[in-house]
Amino acid sequence: MKTLSLRKRVLVCTNAREATNPLGRGCGADGVRVHDAVLAEIGRRNAYSTVWLTKTGCLGRCPRVGCTVVLTPSGVTHDEVTEADAALLVTQVLDGVG
Repeated sequence: MKTLSLRKRVLVCTNAREATNPLGRGCGADGVRVHDAVLAEIGRRNAYSTVWLTKTGCLGRCPRVGCTVVLTPSGVTHDEVTEADAALLVTQVLDGVG
């Protein structure tokens, strides 16, 4: 078994459910937009080798607006995240504070 060092990661919920689902609609399209904005910000900072960006299924919190994002290795969870938060998310994960 090979042990890998823990990378800085931005995990973005892109889980989508039907609007009639009792759990809510999920993050769906909002999550995809946030993912794309974070990817663009990672590119602007040329941080591809430092920050790993991943689309996920449900992260256990379904905000009414935006999406849920988890930053690692800190484990901080943000919800109601929008594209406007992309720069702050990348700053937080790079600085290890978010």
